[in-house]
Amino acid sequence: DGVGKNEVVKQIVQCFKARAHGKTVGVICSSGIACQVYDHGSALTFHFFSYQSINSGATLAIKALDVVIWDEARTLRRRMFEVVNFLHHELATYNSPLFDLSIPHRFGLT
Repeated sequence: DGVGKNEVVKQIVQCFKARAHGKTVGVICSSGIACQVYDHGSALTFHFFSYQSINSGATLAIKALDVVIWDEARTLRRRMFEVVNFLHHELATYNSPLFDLSIPHRFGLT
């Protein structure tokens, strides 16, 4: 196994799943290439969700997640974060914060 950023994300997902007591965790990637390092079906691209209607299966699946880990989020433009923040507040069934925790910078992995 590797020891890079993707391995850190995988470990975080495993920790959430093991300790979250029924909480659901999903990974969203900026590109299809970024998704390839995760188990089949465990990660999807942000662009996939951008083409879905408000009541589509994909949107409902995102709404059901308690934790969303966005791999490679820092590679996107500020406008994309603004759209995600807006959608987060529109779709959230509770008033939860939207955080930007950049793992590589926090843990010196850049």
